[in-house]
Amino acid sequence: MLEELLRKKQERRDWTLRVWSAGCSSGQEAFSVAILICDALAYYYLRNPLPFEMPSPKPLIPPPWKLEIVASDISYASLRAGQEGLYSEQQMEPVDYTCRLRYFEKVGDKYSIKKQLKELVQFDFHNLKTEFLPRRNDMILCRNVMIYFDEAEQKRLVEKFWHCLNPGGYLFVGHAESLFGLTQKFRMVHENNGTAYQRTEATS
Repeated sequence: MLEELLRKKQERRDWTLRVWSAGCSSGQEAFSVAILICDALAYYYLRNPLPFEMPSPKPLIPPPWKLEIVASDISYASLRAGQEGLYSEQQMEPVDYTCRLRYFEKVGDKYSIKKQLKELVQFDFHNLKTEFLPRRNDMILCRNVMIYFDEAEQKRLVEKFWHCLNPGGYLFVGHAESLFGLTQKFRMVHENNGTAYQRTEATS
């Protein structure tokens, strides 16, 4: 999915990737997405020549690409924890050794997100029940948040997400969540480690 998105954007010479992690808690999801995109770009350009000269030292995001990740929550304590980017050994259990070496530094008994990666994520307060939400996203991750809303509020939120996505953008929800019965504006395209829905465009 990521590789297809990168290929389509490169064909259009659109070099900006925007991701919104809605209900980001203490930032693990946003940083995980940043790592996935950094790795995907590196892997993509191993097999597809970069159309521009790579500067030295090699940046995480090869130019002319620009990655913008907004991580939002209504909890200021969660946002502060995300901005700090410090995680315990227990929180780091799912992270493999190679990834730890590349993206983290050991600080005492904790792991700190390296500066280059941390700079890719902007933490911000957003209440999903308001209208002022991040726009023009290629991906929105809102996992295990909608389960706390009633059906009417879920429908309103999914409508907002449609407007916050670029055409053909992707919405990721949690394992226990579904857009079934809530909207006709998304189609399920992938179900593996998470459920993904793609924004569909009006045909009329």
